Amino acid sequence: MHDLDATINYTEMALKATPDLNRATWLHNLDTHLRIRYQRTGKWQDLEDAINYTKVAVEETPEDHPDRLRWLGSLGNHLESRYEQTGNLQDLGDSINCGQEAVAATPEDDASWAQLSNLGSRLNRRYKQTRHLQDLEDAINYAQKAVAATVEDHPDRAIILTNLAKHWSCQYKRTGDLRALGAAIGYREEAWTFRISLK
Repeated sequence: MHDLDATINYTEMALKATPDLNRATWLHNLDTHLRIRYQRTGKWQDLEDAINYTKVAVEETPEDHPDRLRWLGSLGNHLESRYEQTGNLQDLGDSINCGQEAVAATPEDDASWAQLSNLGSRLNRRYKQTRHLQDLEDAINYAQKAVAATVEDHPDRAIILTNLAKHWSCQYKRTGDLRALGAAIGYREEAWTFRISLK
């Protein structure tokens, strides 16, 4: 922990000495170290600082800069962590906005399965709180894109399929549509078959 504390201190010093045009990378490095310390100690201020530094990194990075997608991903993760602790739907909504902005800025062929699947899961979480059907439909859409973006033999493919099955299951419970139930069962079976094939 002493080394991590020292790393954070040195990174803060480097940030203060860095010209404004080059600050975003240092801001992101600092937010990463603070996030790690928060995960180890549970110190709330570290999460708050990580969120604030990452917001500045996003704001100071041009929209067409490739690193901006990374900053948006980090900010979305931090905001989701704060939502998990506070239950504040604004944080969950903001984390969804970060994910949607990142996906929209990513060429469809380059979309990350993790980025898409995480966004689907966040939308499903909000649906369970608000019962807003559009969130659930969007969750299914993003999860389906995540499956399509995952290579057939990727070790995490079963997780992606299971997430999609969960979204379809929610759809069935909401609407009673047997096609949704069939999709939920089908994707769960595919995930189960895939897990067996890895053994």
